[in-house]
Amino acid sequence: METIGLNVYLGKNAKHADWTVISHDFDSSALENKIANLETLVSKIPEKQVIVEKPVTTTIVNDKDLLKEMIDAQYYSVYFDFNKATPIENSTAAIDVVLTYLRKNPSASLDIIGYADQVGKSEYNEKLSNTRATNVKTILEKAGIASSRLNVVGAGADTSIQKDSEEARRLARRVTFKIK
Repeated sequence: METIGLNVYLGKNAKHADWTVISHDFDSSALENKIANLETLVSKIPEKQVIVEKPVTTTIVNDKDLLKEMIDAQYYSVYFDFNKATPIENSTAAIDVVLTYLRKNPSASLDIIGYADQVGKSEYNEKLSNTRATNVKTILEKAGIASSRLNVVGAGADTSIQKDSEEARRLARRVTFKIK
């Protein structure tokens, strides 16, 4: 038996895409600090309280204060594609965590804070950030959370993110949460 292989190279990379390393000028120190803080928080949780629901999603079951702290610290954020107001598919895990928290804490209310990247005019980004937050609110309402517990905040463009970095702009297009 003989086999034949075929390699197809797309773009300017001379190596197989699985093995190509693309270098970006991206300052990852803020993300590395967030990961270090998350690892510290998770290390404080007794092992029996951590349940892995999906391959990359960890949900804390018993420690309400720790989960609130992690939600408020933006460890659970909903992300969006450029110029879109519908969450990307892998952001549903963050919505699930917030939804679970709200269901288990019926007296809690929530600020839903929408952001845009810095591309475009500020008036447009204000509207887009508000629409993103409103869409996440609608998802939570359809899941049974009372509208009176949910407050939409359109924060406009996130100016703390590097405007000229595509990766950074991808992180800026998000909705975060603040539990009240």
